[in-house]
Amino acid sequence: MAMRSNEKFFNDMYQKTICPLKSYTMKHSCHPDFVDDILQEVYLEAFRHIQILRTHENHIGWLYKTAEYKILKFNKRYYENAAHETGYSETETAGLFFTSEEPAAARFEEFQSILSPEEYDLFLKKYRDGLPYQALAKITHTSVSGSRARLSRIKKKLRKHLPEFSTEAGSGSQHKPLG
Repeated sequence: MAMRSNEKFFNDMYQKTICPLKSYTMKHSCHPDFVDDILQEVYLEAFRHIQILRTHENHIGWLYKTAEYKILKFNKRYYENAAHETGYSETETAGLFFTSEEPAAARFEEFQSILSPEEYDLFLKKYRDGLPYQALAKITHTSVSGSRARLSRIKKKLRKHLPEFSTEAGSGSQHKPLG
């Protein structure tokens, strides 16, 4: 009898959360092919912990938090695999562009010399670690739009100090703009 009630609770929870959770996952995943895999892992985790979820005061929040961690895990794997397949560093595949002659470590030293420690840390968390804006907002104690604006200012600062990344560099430039 308890098994049937667990299954019913799980099915009800699934029906109630699948559409919004899928939308959330699509918005934060770095690749659309991961969405179904992430959702499968989230609901598998939920089924494994069904007894806890039945008594949890916010089981939907638990699902979203689990989804957030699964998204981070898949995004990190994606960037690691892309780096391995292309031969570039993880940071290059996460949205930074480098000249082919220049090692990534030297470029990051240059970024670090331009940005403040807080800006540099935030920049790395977004473009190296692939954290979503929601996670950055929690870290910086701001809103999501505030964290986006802050990263935009950081990229603008880099463009200002690194002329090869400015949009005025000309169409024949071998360099690409920052993410």
